[in-house]
Amino acid sequence: MPLSDLERSVCDAIADGRDELVKLAATLIAFDTTARKVGDPAREEAALQEHLAARLRAAGADIDLFEPDAGQLAGAPLVPEGLDFAGRPQLIATLRGAG
Repeated sequence: MPLSDLERSVCDAIADGRDELVKLAATLIAFDTTARKVGDPAREEAALQEHLAARLRAAGADIDLFEPDAGQLAGAPLVPEGLDFAGRPQLIATLRGAG
């Protein structure tokens, strides 16, 4: 099945920005955010979120960067029991549309 004109334009934009995308991916992957089990200390999660927040803010997004209260999220889906958010801020970015 051939690509639509819109799909082709997205593919072309990705190809045109390949070098920038590879550089961005390498930058993001370089942040150590590994946690193998609940209770492991935070590593570079805050630095990563701050980096992303700065990029998104520069693109015009409104940023909310915060550390959730682990107690309020206890038992929520996808939140492992005992997970602590200290040093692991969460990022919400809103990019307003034009209409």
